Amino acid sequence: MASIITLIILAGFVAYLCYLQIKIIKFSQNPNEKMYCKILLILFIIANLWYYINLDICFPMDIILMVGYSAMILALYLYNLIVKHIGRSETTITNFDTNFQEEKGSLHEFLRKFFHFFVFGGSLLFVFLYNYLLMDISLKYPNFGLDSISIWDNIPVISIINVNIMVDPNLLRPPQMQMAMMTFFMMALPFAVIVERFRLDPNKEVPFHLMFVKSLRESEQYNAAHYYFFVFGVFISAIFLPATVVFGILCVLCFGDTFAGLIGKRCKNHRHIIKWEDDKCWEGAIAGTFFTFITAIFFVGWFLALILGIIFLVIDIITPKLLAVSDNFLYPLTCIVVMIFFIYVIGFQIDAPISNIFDDINQFYLNHAKRVLNL
Repeated sequence: MASIITLIILAGFVAYLCYLQIKIIKFSQNPNEKMYCKILLILFIIANLWYYINLDICFPMDIILMVGYSAMILALYLYNLIVKHIGRSETTITNFDTNFQEEKGSLHEFLRKFFHFFVFGGSLLFVFLYNYLLMDISLKYPNFGLDSISIWDNIPVISIINVNIMVDPNLLRPPQMQMAMMTFFMMALPFAVIVERFRLDPNKEVPFHLMFVKSLRESEQYNAAHYYFFVFGVFISAIFLPATVVFGILCVLCFGDTFAGLIGKRCKNHRHIIKWEDDKCWEGAIAGTFFTFITAIFFVGWFLALILGIIFLVIDIITPKLLAVSDNFLYPLTCIVVMIFFIYVIGFQIDAPISNIFDDINQFYLNHAKRVLNL
């Protein structure tokens, strides 16, 4: 576990991020959006507690997190100081660009999903670079980061009504690749929180403000945006699920949702409208399901990829009219529940190209720890 001083400093950052989320709730005008943000605030506190309990198995991310949080906060405050006081410009929320959406539908959809692809590619690159760097350090300095690894070796047995239940070690001590994913989103999530707080504040402004305006839907202009729920949902999935499954869920949000929107807009002149979701069509829903399956199969195998594809299809055709919930909020939470059932309850074994690579990396750390600690 990280040092007490470090945890106190990080606790201050977490408290400030909670304050920013309270501000987001205050600025949001839709009552439903306010409720979703309150739920996410509670999940954020739980997720941070879980992450810092397991921080001892990480490459010293505590310093990186402190520097990263400070840089993000200071950068936006300095930007507003320069724009408002030195540049003396008026910082107001720009009106929603309706014409851009109508005339540039495909470009608007791409701008909306750009952040999704950035997170997907960034997280995939991060977990590989992070772990190969740490593997190299572990080989050169065998005792690095393993001081307290033995505290989790004795997996407890819980007795419930005289029935002994062996606790899954993954629920107590996440594998290395899962911790890498959690670490990535410990940076991405505060970024989304900080940017969203500044975007919604009528007296503040964010860099590339016009890009935000053009990428948002009208309902998001004065409420929490899609990327806010997106990052939150994927981070929560990283807390509970193996890294390879988190990437499978990212395939739903990135590839499935994006291609559903793009193909749906291209087929607008000869499309089969979903009658209870009059702004969506079956061509888009089927395309999204197909691309979810094709991309997720590399991470979770054909069976779970099919399950993720079905989840995408069901949620896509019932939101937001039949079920007035953000799909970026609903996709990951639904996938979490279903994937936990298949992986931890049924015990489904994932066999997929990238999941096997992740398993090899996890096994390296496990063998290295046992060898160094003579277990």
